[in-house]
Amino acid sequence: MTRTGTAGASRPASSVLRRATVPWDVPVRLVDRPAGPVTRHRVDPGVALPGVPAVDVHVATPPAGTNGTQAPVLVALEPVRDAPGPDVPADGTLADLLGALAVDAHGTVPVGVAGTPFTRAVLAALAAVPAGRTLTYAALAAAAGRPRAVRAAATVMARNRVPLVLPCHRIVPTSGGVGRYGWGADVKRVLLAAETHP
Repeated sequence: MTRTGTAGASRPASSVLRRATVPWDVPVRLVDRPAGPVTRHRVDPGVALPGVPAVDVHVATPPAGTNGTQAPVLVALEPVRDAPGPDVPADGTLADLLGALAVDAHGTVPVGVAGTPFTRAVLAALAAVPAGRTLTYAALAAAAGRPRAVRAAATVMARNRVPLVLPCHRIVPTSGGVGRYGWGADVKRVLLAAETHP
């Protein structure tokens, strides 16, 4: 890791990340979204994504005494579309940054979330979907404890601020196809293909 900043001291990606098939396939720990200052890191996603040459990762540092820690928390991940291809400068790779955030004994990345108990249940169920697998919106709603709340689960996916790491691209329609995705259907297809055939 070459970047130090808010994401933490310079350190190599954890062994958990080195075993991952794709850079964003990491274990996460959902925490309350902190109110502390946010630092933006522009990184290379590690996989060629159509129309997305880089990714902006937003990391918050909780105020002192919050949950007994000041460990940085991942709060948002956005595609960069303001320049073509290699002209977008990056501060390292997504894998490096996630490795710097995975500071606990289990190598989990803390992800800040907010919302209702159902929203948190949906995001927890989403985080459990492994790379190379997909789940329908109906199955996601059921996994979150409300099998009839399919549209509500889809709304949580649409508002997911940490795509890739909370892998909403792995949720697909019951009717088939890849369905919608905030970064574009072409990106979703590439992500699913990268996870299925690393």
